[in-house]
Amino acid sequence: MKKKKLLGLTVLGTLILSACGGGEELVWKSRGEDQRPPYAGPVADGFKNFSYYSYEDKAEILYELEKYALDNFLGGIPLYDNGTNVLYSPRLQIPSDVYVPNYGFGVGEGVITEPMTAEQEPVEAWRWYYHSWQSSDPGTLNYWDSQDAVTGDLWALFNSGYYSTEFTDDKTNYQWRTQLAREMPIPLNPDANGRASKWRIPVKTVEDDPNLVYHTLSTTPAVAEYNGRGVQLEDYLTPFKAMLDGNLFRSTDLGSKTSGYVGVAQYKAQPAGQKDWSVLGIQLNEEERAIEFEFNTRHDSFFAMYYNASSLYSPRPQEFIDYLDGLNLEDEDLSGAARYGKKELGVDGILSLGMYTLEHWEDNKVIVFKKNPLYFEKDRASFAGYTYQIVKDSNTAYELYKNRQLDSVGVPTRYVEDEMNNPERRRTLGDTVFKLQVNATNPRRWEELFGVDGAIAPHAEDQYWDVKPVMSNRDFLNGIYYAIDRVQLAESNGRTPAHGFFPSAYMIDPVEGVSFRDTPYGERVLAGRLPATYGFSKELAGDYFKKAMDDLVEDGAYKRGSSRRPTVITIRNHMQTQQQVDTDAKLIEQYIQDAFNDAVEGFELVVDSYATENWFDPYYDSMMVGQFDLGFGSIGGNVLDPIGFLDTLCSDNRSGFTLSWGPDTSKVDPEPVFYKGEAYAFDALLGAATVGVAIKDGVELQNFTFDSVEAAAQLEADGTVTVTASGTYYNGAPDKIQVDLDYVEFWYYGESGEGFESAEEAKAFLANDPQAWYYKDNGGAITSPIREGENPNGAVAEITFNDDGTWVLVVKGVPASNQKGQEDGTAVYEIDYYFTVTVDGIDSTASGYELFIGPVAA
Repeated sequence: MKKKKLLGLTVLGTLILSACGGGEELVWKSRGEDQRPPYAGPVADGFKNFSYYSYEDKAEILYELEKYALDNFLGGIPLYDNGTNVLYSPRLQIPSDVYVPNYGFGVGEGVITEPMTAEQEPVEAWRWYYHSWQSSDPGTLNYWDSQDAVTGDLWALFNSGYYSTEFTDDKTNYQWRTQLAREMPIPLNPDANGRASKWRIPVKTVEDDPNLVYHTLSTTPAVAEYNGRGVQLEDYLTPFKAMLDGNLFRSTDLGSKTSGYVGVAQYKAQPAGQKDWSVLGIQLNEEERAIEFEFNTRHDSFFAMYYNASSLYSPRPQEFIDYLDGLNLEDEDLSGAARYGKKELGVDGILSLGMYTLEHWEDNKVIVFKKNPLYFEKDRASFAGYTYQIVKDSNTAYELYKNRQLDSVGVPTRYVEDEMNNPERRRTLGDTVFKLQVNATNPRRWEELFGVDGAIAPHAEDQYWDVKPVMSNRDFLNGIYYAIDRVQLAESNGRTPAHGFFPSAYMIDPVEGVSFRDTPYGERVLAGRLPATYGFSKELAGDYFKKAMDDLVEDGAYKRGSSRRPTVITIRNHMQTQQQVDTDAKLIEQYIQDAFNDAVEGFELVVDSYATENWFDPYYDSMMVGQFDLGFGSIGGNVLDPIGFLDTLCSDNRSGFTLSWGPDTSKVDPEPVFYKGEAYAFDALLGAATVGVAIKDGVELQNFTFDSVEAAAQLEADGTVTVTASGTYYNGAPDKIQVDLDYVEFWYYGESGEGFESAEEAKAFLANDPQAWYYKDNGGAITSPIREGENPNGAVAEITFNDDGTWVLVVKGVPASNQKGQEDGTAVYEIDYYFTVTVDGIDSTASGYELFIGPVAA
């Protein structure tokens, strides 16, 4: 970690960006992106904060953002939503015949009226269990460190949240209720609109409810001792510590600008063994028996509840995580938090605080959960248990259902027509839109994102994707959009056609249950996209394809062939399963190829669809790393905050879930998004709508930058080093944004990144620094924090914030390194910096590090 940073310095001066194809200059540019003239109209400037706007005003903002996303293919090309036909077993009594968006039919609250037979379920104890299926074994039940929805669904079976939902009495809607919380969130610093960044949630412990205890079916003594162990207040911190200290995947969510908490970046930047929890906006209040949160932005009472409702934060004893950490296993590099829920540990790897408990896990065959008899809300658990068979595809699952070995199944494409009149069929409503994600980059843009030094996912030069010129041409992508007969496609597989980014499940007003799609602005987004046919017109698609190829031929990207010997263009399409390749993809290929080949002379378009072993391969192996032309997939979630959900479209991949690539969403050029007559970059308007941001020329500004650091070439008379650092800060709205220095500290390493051989040697080097520290992982010596003014270690720091938006920090009295690290006899130093940035009264930390060269001690 720290050592890796140091080793990178030796090649810093020689690194260059290598052009795709051995350094040749590009011979083409993609029309619709590179050749559009720069925008020259009115732009937004100053500090903009629309996060407190009414839902009606936010609908207008969302209109502009979704329209821009569709016009520029930021979220791919929509096909249909995930609403589908589902068959439910006659042995199920389901509470409601009405599908409630974001809640369902209440199947989990249903009743099983009779057991399966011995032929249907050989294990007698499981015959009263609800039987479902999954297409692959997730390998883990640990949602702290997982990205897929399957793990999230399984996690919810054995965990609880601060808040949950339930049917209304008439079962036509749902309502929120407390679960682990004792009451709804309490604002601690409300503004005039009732919005606050600091919230208190009083929580339950075993003192409030003697049934609030953990459960396990493990017979291993060290695990079984937790059976019946009561939930303590300190257990509520464990999930946050697990994610942050273990650097697990979901720790990124904890620092989100919209739903995350202050101090996350600063905490994660602190070295192992020197973590200071006090910097975080996640603290226990023992006197109030509560957990308190400070968000990165202000929220109303609904979103203070919503963002803390996830069972991801279900409490856990830290001692159990420590136990897992201490096990002598083959995965010795994994922390206890990362081992939690691993398949290899089975029932020994988790504790339940949910309706169900892990009972059995057979590799790639079945995962079984049993009703938790100790659950504090056990009356809400209707079923005796759940079994999930691992089944290769939906056709096989359908056959199992017909044999009454499953209690539910989505109707596969080939059986949709046969099942339309089946009384066991119910229709669900979609909460995500499946799309053809697009790689709309040209070679230069692809290299910026995915090349040797790519910002998103670097690749070696021999792994560069063969970027297709057609894919970065907007007219070509519009051709694909209008070529798809979504109605026919959806009818063939029992889905609901969709030609917008959001399905109806996304609520612009979550309190009143108002869907954005049903508002005038939601309808207006799609008004110009042939709503009567869900965006289908083969003729219009052909016109777009013709224009695209005329321009690309003129640009030199392609040479037109003849009708007898056309130039063949092949684009690849990564689907999730072979079954999809044989069904949906065949239609999609036909739509696109027919519209193109019937309209364009001298070219033949081939769409080559394929699938690999796992359904998630298109995400991890293709779309998320830029190795694709088209890919089938979608990201779901956050249905009650559609504006916040749009961070999944930002080209800097801030959410970790960006799937389509092309324009730089941080820039105004070549095409901005407009709001109230002013031009914004997509990221800038999104930031203004969610948290409030500084903007100049339509682009979001960084409130703080650390640009350079250098040491004086010569030692001072007392043998110390003077270090000067500089950067910028936003000074355009001093009443809204303030920047202050917290502290800096300096690190020292030896030659080639090797450090001191012992803590004694390191501390002797910094003998005059009473709080100096030794980083044993690679032997680095670290000064104590150096703050503005005089410091106990003798250093003096002075920072000046200039009127032109620059700042300069001068630190005198820095101990000189006694270990040469460079061939010219100079030493390698590192400065770690911590600044506080206050935006609209909410503090956050700007932190990082830089390496620099300085003189060696005499």
